[in-house]
Amino acid sequence: MERVDGQRDPVEDLARAARIVILAEEAYDITDTLASRPSSYEEQLALLARLAVKVYKDLESFYNKGEGERVEEALKRLKYMAANLEKLFRYLRCVEAEGGEKLLNREVRRLAALSLAPDYHALSVREILWG
Repeated sequence: MERVDGQRDPVEDLARAARIVILAEEAYDITDTLASRPSSYEEQLALLARLAVKVYKDLESFYNKGEGERVEEALKRLKYMAANLEKLFRYLRCVEAEGGEKLLNREVRRLAALSLAPDYHALSVREILWG
């Protein structure tokens, strides 16, 4: 995903991994809080990161049991989550500095919405983990 300036969109990049975690762990409270209290984004993303570690470990065990093809992309997305979180935090600090709290809140809410929208990989992970 590219922004108008040719750079990757850090909100979309993180949401690609976040939706796997949100759907696998039914962690809708995180996205609900991001949407209703965007100022708490650091705390909520810390919770998301902790859950990502759990989901990664769960998926690794399925990978080793022969589900490699189905979980490979999800594992890849989760491997890059730390780097994508760093980029997102930098981006959100810049957004707030340049556009204020209103623009920051909009971007955090966009992250919440994109993190809820399931895709093929997130649905596959949920099917594998939940049976």
